[in-house]
Amino acid sequence: MIDMKYINIEYLYYLYSSKKTSAKDISNTFNYGIISNNGPDLDSIMIKVGTDPSIIKDVIKENKCKCAYVIRIPKMFLQPKVEAGYLKQIPIPIWQLDSDGSYILKSNLIHGAYNAKIKQYFPNRFYNEVYCPNGLHFDMIQADYFVKNNITKWISFYDYRRCRNFLELNRIDRKKTIWRPVVSQYTAFYNNEMVKKLNTSIIM
Repeated sequence: MIDMKYINIEYLYYLYSSKKTSAKDISNTFNYGIISNNGPDLDSIMIKVGTDPSIIKDVIKENKCKCAYVIRIPKMFLQPKVEAGYLKQIPIPIWQLDSDGSYILKSNLIHGAYNAKIKQYFPNRFYNEVYCPNGLHFDMIQADYFVKNNITKWISFYDYRRCRNFLELNRIDRKKTIWRPVVSQYTAFYNNEMVKKLNTSIIM
């Protein structure tokens, strides 16, 4: 269970650079998500920005991104607060294992896309911090965090999930309603206005 007094809304930002800049390509990514052929590992396919969104535009310029997708993830999902070896926040898996062996980053974690050629930011209308994690896999960042903090219960949970495909995990999660309490609590914590409102000033 999530203890709300320990929750602090802080975000980690990543950029996914693409050479495809058309409105159709951006729309397809918003609908489908971002594909990784390097496993469920943000660090292997993304440019890490950190917690300060004000530097995003500079990072885009430094990396000469033609089109940069802004990934905005609650820090508690990737680096939850730990006290005395216990998690005070619940980490949420973010990747879907596809049938071809690739992984798909949840579309709702894509805040928007910046087309550097026309200097325009396109917000993703599907962006939403609260989503159902049924069938999803943890990121390597999360797994490393569990190991670093010796959170044995979640290390075992990570190992259990990484050996199973999306369909199997989805069936198990639905049957056991594993994530229902977590989703309910996050939904109660994030009021709808806060979740749905897109602050495009992080780019423009």
